Amino acid sequence: MPSPPTLPPTCRDPLWLAYRAALLLLSPVWITYAFWRLFLGRSRQGRPERFGGGRHLPAPPPPPGVRAWFHGVSVGEVEALAPVIAAFRGEAGKAGRTTQVVVSTTTVTGRARAEALYPDALERRFAPLDLPWTIGRALRRIRPSILVLGESELWPSLLQQTGGRAPVVLVNGRLSDRTMLRARRIRPLYRWMLRRLTAVGVQTPADRDRFVELGLDADRITVTGNTKFDRAPPRLSDEDRRRLRAELGLGTAPLLVAGSTFPGEDELMLDALAALRSTGLRLVLAPRHPERAAAVEALARSRGFRVWRRSQGAVPDAVAVSDEGPEVVILDTVGELAAIYGLAAVAVVGRSFRMGGGQNPLEPMAHGIPVVYGPRMENFREIARLAEEGGAALRCPDDASLLPALHRVLQEPELHALMAAAGPRVLDAHRGASARSARLILACAPVGRILPTSSR
Repeated sequence: MPSPPTLPPTCRDPLWLAYRAALLLLSPVWITYAFWRLFLGRSRQGRPERFGGGRHLPAPPPPPGVRAWFHGVSVGEVEALAPVIAAFRGEAGKAGRTTQVVVSTTTVTGRARAEALYPDALERRFAPLDLPWTIGRALRRIRPSILVLGESELWPSLLQQTGGRAPVVLVNGRLSDRTMLRARRIRPLYRWMLRRLTAVGVQTPADRDRFVELGLDADRITVTGNTKFDRAPPRLSDEDRRRLRAELGLGTAPLLVAGSTFPGEDELMLDALAALRSTGLRLVLAPRHPERAAAVEALARSRGFRVWRRSQGAVPDAVAVSDEGPEVVILDTVGELAAIYGLAAVAVVGRSFRMGGGQNPLEPMAHGIPVVYGPRMENFREIARLAEEGGAALRCPDDASLLPALHRVLQEPELHALMAAAGPRVLDAHRGASARSARLILACAPVGRILPTSSR
């Protein structure tokens, strides 16, 4: 087990005092912003929890039990934690340790996904604002014996209030290009935060090198791999495929599924659909933020397409079999994209032509669906490399390359078959990160240790 970090008392920590002073000096700014988010914006949902409130949890399990607080910022991170939590429970059971799990998230969509994925968790809640007193209140209610953070969720108050009293482990850790650029500018703060981590499981050796560059001791880092490889959805049965196609009014038409799109990419998908309209192709368009559904619907209708929004429910049979059946289905619900990928003839992954960073291509690959994406997959660089080298995905260097790539995949049966077979093969070759992450968490979780109800 990695030794816990040795931290100076809060009252003697100069960087912590400087951070507190900065919060005080900037209080007019962040108080105004917080008021807008928490009282007028979407963050008003779960407001008591965001201020560290909520119910006091029952007594933690007796030794050697462990209560683990898992945190992921939004849908992607919450889903990436699912196989880790399952493996954590399994590994703990083998060791004779009982477990309790608390899951927190920051966004409204993340909370909805947590409710669906973890119905048996002790609690699902919104994470508190990163202020000393809100973190302290939350810790007094949750009383975790270990805190597990997903990917890159490093927050000064959370780490200061928890670190040194309960182990803090980062799993599926990564530092994107954008995060690394920002971190280099405020290297002392990152070094200070990283000192409060008991252990870090990272996705790739490149991520390990970046954490070391920022000041994390190499002996606290383990390359565990990417847990997203373990989060593959099950293949759809023929019955499920028929049911979903009927609900979406698609019949037997070939289908393009464009997932997690951002503004500017919706137009690209609709342009491609118009160019391929004579083939009978249909489009499921899933905006990354469902609140954009009305704008995307208006865009599709302005181009003459028949449109149906998934939130309206199933397409009526009379509409589905008529000439008025939808050509574009807007997926404005949460949690269905992974399954609907399984209906596609080809999938396009969003945020890769606009905004940059990319989205996860593993879900369509798990179904054996050929994947196409744009030039900007920085946040999934290693996954994209493995997908392309394995023959499961095509990268388009620019907007103009999208239509030829789609045409190739749809019109060349041999290429389609090769890409379809490659996706599951790539996933199978890189599974196991969740089990390694779970063993790391259990190695750091002290037997029977529970955070006291008092907080600094």
